Amino acid sequence: MSWNAYIDNLCASSSNVITEGVIIGLNGAIWTPKSADNIMKIEQDEAITVGKAMTAKDPAYFQANGITIGGNKYMFLRDLSGEGKIITGKKSAMGNIVVISTTTAVVIGFIPEAQQDGAR
Repeated sequence: MSWNAYIDNLCASSSNVITEGVIIGLNGAIWTPKSADNIMKIEQDEAITVGKAMTAKDPAYFQANGITIGGNKYMFLRDLSGEGKIITGKKSAMGNIVVISTTTAVVIGFIPEAQQDGAR
């Protein structure tokens, strides 16, 4: 299974509430190349920053600077896990993101403004 197929599964399992996603390594390597409509754009420097912040498991960086993905700056909302592993952000009139770290990767999902988190 390709990494892009994981994004297909992520979108489908959310009943398409999540419309785009991307997977990066904790080292900032981009695992899902932008080759499909549901792959979220992320720049290399953004991936490195997100990877470092998620490796630290401390949301302080995102609280101070926001979360930038694909040139869009999302306001930090909360750390759902309380351990820096599940971070949410919002960009007004655009939508929300959820950033989840695993032992080796970071999965980022995008929920458009018209959708509602957790709606299924």
